[in-house]
Amino acid sequence: MVLLLAVLLGPALHESRRAIPDANADRVVAVDVQALARSPGVIPVEVGVHIENFHHLDLRNRSFVAEGYYWLKWTQQLQTLIDQGIVQVANIAELTNQSSTWDSKIELDGSAPRRLPDGRWYQLFRFSAGFYIPSVNLRHSPFDAINLPLVIEIKPDILALQNRKALLLPDSNARNGADGGYSAMDGYSLGSIKTVASLHSYGTDWGLGQGSLRYSQVSVESLFQAKFLPNFVNWILPLLIVFAIVVLAPSLAPEMMDVRLVIPSTGLLTMIFLQQTYKANLPPMDGLSFLDVLYAYAYLVSIFTFALFLWSSNLLLGLEGVPLAAARLRITRMDRRFQGVSVLGLALVAVLAWFSASL
Repeated sequence: MVLLLAVLLGPALHESRRAIPDANADRVVAVDVQALARSPGVIPVEVGVHIENFHHLDLRNRSFVAEGYYWLKWTQQLQTLIDQGIVQVANIAELTNQSSTWDSKIELDGSAPRRLPDGRWYQLFRFSAGFYIPSVNLRHSPFDAINLPLVIEIKPDILALQNRKALLLPDSNARNGADGGYSAMDGYSLGSIKTVASLHSYGTDWGLGQGSLRYSQVSVESLFQAKFLPNFVNWILPLLIVFAIVVLAPSLAPEMMDVRLVIPSTGLLTMIFLQQTYKANLPPMDGLSFLDVLYAYAYLVSIFTFALFLWSSNLLLGLEGVPLAAARLRITRMDRRFQGVSVLGLALVAVLAWFSASL
C-alpha cells in the first residue's frame, strides 16, 4: 500500500515543469549590482526600506498589506534631470507588486528632496498599500514559509539601462533593520529579511520601437515561517485522531460486523470534510502539499480497512467454507498485521513527503 501511494503521489509532490521562456518574454534576472555599478555611465540610486506593519495576509488571493517607509538617494547626475523636468521625484521608482490603488497611499515625506553632506540627494516616501505575492510555495503546508516581497523598480523609460542607466542599489549605510516593531503576524514568526537586486525586462517595446528595455529593481523579501504548535494542533492533530480511530477499528471483536463496517466509512467522510476546510484558505496548487499527502494516505487506509472488514465479515459468516474458530483466528491475525503496517506506513509516508517537498 505504501509503495502504491509512493508511485501515485511521487510525481505530484513537485510543481509542474514550465517551459523555458524565450528571449523576448517578461523575465527577472538577479544581478551583481556592485559589479554593474562600476560600469561607465551608470547612475547609482540607493534604496532603503523600513516596514512598520504586515497584516491581512491572504494566501488564497496571494496578497498582503504593508505600511512603512522607503527612501532614495541619488547623485547630481540624476538631480540634473529632475531640475530640467525630465524626471519627477515621485516617479523615479515605483512599487511594482502593488496590487491595488484605490485604498493605497504612497506619498513624499517632505515637499522636496534634501541635500546630504556627501553631495547626494535624499527623498523619503511613506507607503500603505496592498501587495501581490508573485510566488507561493506551499509544499510544506501547513508548516510553510511565506516570502512577502516589496519590489521597488525604476519607472521612467529614460532611466532604463539602455538609456540613462539608472541602477538601484541597496542602501549600504542603513543602520536600522528593515522590520519595524509591528511587523509580526499571528501564526507566523519573522525569520529573515533579505534584499535581492535584479533586472526586469518586460519583453515589449510598448509600441515605441525602442526595443525590450531593462529596468533595475530591488526586492526586499521578508520570510515568515509558520509556527509549529498551533498549526499542528489545528491541522495535523484532527487528522491523526480520525486516522487513529480507523486504525483501532480492527481491534473490535470480529463478531461486531456492523460497527466495524461503519467506522472506516465514517472516518473517510470526516477526513474529506477536514481536508476541504484546510484547502478553503489556500490558492490552487500545481502539486500536493505535505498535508495533502497525509490525507491521501489516510484515505487509502480507510478504504483498505473497509475492504478488510468486508472480507472478514464474509469469512466469519462461513461464506468461504472456513470453520468459525479458524476464521476468527485468521481475522484477528490479519487485523493486527494491518494495524502495524498502517501505522508504520504513515510514518514512512510523512518522512518521504516532507523530504520530497524539499527537493
